[in-house]
Amino acid sequence: MINFAAPFTSLAQTVAAVEDGGAFGGQGFHSISVHIEGIVTNDIVQIEAKNDDDLTFVQVGSDIIADGVYAVEPGSRYYRAIVSDKTGGGLIQAIFVGSD
Repeated sequence: MINFAAPFTSLAQTVAAVEDGGAFGGQGFHSISVHIEGIVTNDIVQIEAKNDDDLTFVQVGSDIIADGVYAVEPGSRYYRAIVSDKTGGGLIQAIFVGSD
């Protein structure tokens, strides 16, 4: 039987500025995915991770420039989505889900 974490909204941004999303606890999951929606021309979303409260988040994977569901490499303690370039306007959402 596969158990899923409740979907966690890391990011729901509407302003035209860079924004850091809330942290998703990634421990104990064998697979993690993030659903990104709302990207328009020139918007860039990045997934970041860290393993300790005192460390700085670092980017994992490539820049995301299109809506979709993306696999995230499991193994880090925390993950978040950030908007690194938001010139397109609109609402960008990032929702994480983990499964064991």
